[in-house]
Amino acid sequence: MRTVTPLRLPPSSDDLLLPDNEVIKALGIYEVLRQFGRVLRLSPFRFEDFCAAIASEEQSSLLSEVHLSLFKALLLEDETNGLTFTASDEKDSFNIFVHELDGFTWPEHIRSYINSDKLEFADLESIVRGRSEDNPYPFASIEDRLTLLQRLSDLFLSSNSIREEIINEGMLESEDHCRSCGKMGDLLCCEICPGVYHLQCLKPPLEQVPTGDWLCPVCEAHQVKGVTDCHLEWTKDGWLRNAPLGMDREGRKYWFLSRRLFVEGEQDSLYFSSKAHLDDLIRYLVADGQERKLLAGIRSKYNEITKQMAITEALSSSHATRACCLNFEPQGGETPKTSDPKQDVDATSVFKKTKEELVPMEIPTGPFFRLGEERNFTLYVNQFSINPQALNKHQHGEYRERKRAVNNKFCTTSMEFKWTHEIFGSKEVILNTLRSTIVSLENNIPTAFMHPVWPLQRSTWVRAVHISEKPLEFAAALSFLETLIKPVCFIPAWTEAHGHTGMHRALVETKAEKAQKKR
Repeated sequence: MRTVTPLRLPPSSDDLLLPDNEVIKALGIYEVLRQFGRVLRLSPFRFEDFCAAIASEEQSSLLSEVHLSLFKALLLEDETNGLTFTASDEKDSFNIFVHELDGFTWPEHIRSYINSDKLEFADLESIVRGRSEDNPYPFASIEDRLTLLQRLSDLFLSSNSIREEIINEGMLESEDHCRSCGKMGDLLCCEICPGVYHLQCLKPPLEQVPTGDWLCPVCEAHQVKGVTDCHLEWTKDGWLRNAPLGMDREGRKYWFLSRRLFVEGEQDSLYFSSKAHLDDLIRYLVADGQERKLLAGIRSKYNEITKQMAITEALSSSHATRACCLNFEPQGGETPKTSDPKQDVDATSVFKKTKEELVPMEIPTGPFFRLGEERNFTLYVNQFSINPQALNKHQHGEYRERKRAVNNKFCTTSMEFKWTHEIFGSKEVILNTLRSTIVSLENNIPTAFMHPVWPLQRSTWVRAVHISEKPLEFAAALSFLETLIKPVCFIPAWTEAHGHTGMHRALVETKAEKAQKKR
């Protein structure tokens, strides 16, 4: 029997904010979001920012946009496949529920979606419900966040939109209507996306067609250092599947992704982020002498790997001044203090005394700064959410149709609803925003439309809102407010339609299928 000697590798770079055992799972999710960002309608962002958003205990804009994009894509896929979530007489309630989806309410929408199919998502119920009542999703552990996102991204990969993207092999077909005015004519095509524009519709307007590659305003806003400038040549030809550089005798795969060399093993995972660490890995493999094929695969991409690793080092250096090595608490020693600093004493005695009193301080040896600590994930902006030019004419038409269907039943146009405070942050920030928004909602209702007894009950109700922390407590406060609003304020759908208490994911049977079953 042949004995396989273990392969020793250098230590991991440790410059990401996630534990090493969770990095590969996060990388797989990130690659789906990056590769199919245009299908998901999600602007690019760096892998380090994604790791920081997952590791942070807060609800951030990046985390919200990722969940929103995946949920909207899955909901659209289910509707295309003929799946419904409520009965026909509860459709109005479901439509207004989906219409109010935003960066604040998405956790409840995700929770309802997971609970809609207890067979398909049985393993995710405890995650979206929360391991404890005090920490509901998304205030969950790193493992739970990644488990849910991986499941959502896997479902997205099996959708028809991804199948069409793969069949097209990355080929882009330019649109026929200007993204700015929606009209046809002589249009300027973007080199990256299908968007087209009239020269006079651009800001500032162009007098002639520019030479060379031209990027539209949306793609210009999507240029992120460390992402859009690190596409490999073969990805530009429409290839969507990544291939490992090689595999060692212990079955570990070596991937070059996100400006790093990742080593994926069954038990543990490593990654190397700088040229110095990559050279250490190569020296280990050379000294081992048994991984010639793997070594050849790494050396064949050595120039491209080191080029992208230099971008990582440049990004880290640009933020390094925020983490000066002097900005830490001394450990194990104090600076001696004299009783009177102004007193004249003999210098020799002071130096002798100081030498005896000083204790060497422990200086941290780890990285002073890691990308993601600058908290860019809290400032993330999704162009598809705020920029009308990010969507084409057909997509704008779909949105108007959905909004019109809701407006026919509910009053959503007279006054736009707004959250009164921050919608991103810690759990306490989220609770304060919810409390103040409920009180603000009541303030917008004229006293004439309230029950005569309301002035006597209002102070008690406000105190109840401000001490509420759990959904049942907020629901009780809102129900009490509803009972004291005069019926004239409610539209007919409030009393004539049925409200849904939960979503049930099921396939709608056509009339032909029902008739066939009866036979």
